[in-house]
Amino acid sequence: MGETASFFSRLSQWIAIIAVLSIVVFSGWFTNSTLRAVERTLPNTLLEQLQELTVIVEQAAEAVTLAERARSQASEPTVRALKAQIEETYQAIVRMRESFVFDNLIQASSFHATLAPALVDARVWIEEGVGGIPPDSPMVLQIIVSRLSNALVQAQQLNQESFSVARNILEEQKDKLDTFLFSANALFILTLCLSIGVGYLIFLQQRTQKREQVAWAERALIEKQLEYEAKHDHLTGLLNRRAIIDILNTLLNPAKAVPMSITIGMIDLDRFKEINDRHGHLAGDRTLMGFGEALRDVIRPDDIAFRSGGDEFVLALGPTDEASLALLAERVLEQVRLPLTELIGDWPLSASIGTVLWSPRPGEGAPFARDFIASADQAMYKAKRAGKNTVARCLWSDIVS
Repeated sequence: MGETASFFSRLSQWIAIIAVLSIVVFSGWFTNSTLRAVERTLPNTLLEQLQELTVIVEQAAEAVTLAERARSQASEPTVRALKAQIEETYQAIVRMRESFVFDNLIQASSFHATLAPALVDARVWIEEGVGGIPPDSPMVLQIIVSRLSNALVQAQQLNQESFSVARNILEEQKDKLDTFLFSANALFILTLCLSIGVGYLIFLQQRTQKREQVAWAERALIEKQLEYEAKHDHLTGLLNRRAIIDILNTLLNPAKAVPMSITIGMIDLDRFKEINDRHGHLAGDRTLMGFGEALRDVIRPDDIAFRSGGDEFVLALGPTDEASLALLAERVLEQVRLPLTELIGDWPLSASIGTVLWSPRPGEGAPFARDFIASADQAMYKAKRAGKNTVARCLWSDIVS
């Protein structure tokens, strides 16, 4: 469960980093594309507006030409054409004023303020006259020509100025766009570097965590191995003397709710030193390993076998009767008697066994583990004095009495 959660945590971190990097890259691309599009579009926009100003100036010049022609020959078709031209020019300048985005930057407002009033005056005068003078009189047409001509001159001058203004706008906007683009790219690169740095830090963190997990696993394995070696004999794999003390202290604990009888059996291989002297320590070690394996086979599931040290072994037996104990001892002696011909030939091997039974009695405390083992050791020496290859049994109560 913990490994699954850790995996999903690492996965979510990498997904977040990839998402951030994707957003940063997309933002940088989008910003560059947008600014480049603005940079390409701005000249076209200004050019269209300048072209429209030029068209309006040409329309105003056409209106002046028609006004001069009407003044020279005041015919109805010429006056009608003049009215139409004035109206067309006026509508064009109104559309320009309403639609230009950069109107004030290229003199559009000034352009409108110069031409529009003159066109309005000319439209009124050609319809109603001036100061009671009829609209078709040469004097009114002269006033219209003069009014439109003055406005046209100013408009032409503004139109020329607009080209210079537009050129300055383009240069200024290009500098601003380049500066902004440089800043945006610098910010983009910085953000990208920071994102990559964060990703690298997460990578280092995950690698460190993985190494720590491996180190903790190795440490736990080593601790488990050390704990095993601390309580097990390295040669036979049986529990060692330290484990004997700990287990017996637990079994003999007076605080146990239901105390039970315990039998300790001390086993010593007879004439084992002669095996080492005659066949070498390797044969002796293999003999001990074989006997340890044999003990595992003959004891009951609830019994425990230990190697106390050297050629001495200990059995801790749960509740058992005399017949079962005698049968178990005999089976142990039979295992010892089995010939190890590949190691020691026909060398006779036997064992001496001493057992001590402790049964809980009212008002009587349990023995200490070390005293209990020492009593079994005394019983084992009793068996040796009796001729070896035999079993000496006694009760704890007889020893302490």
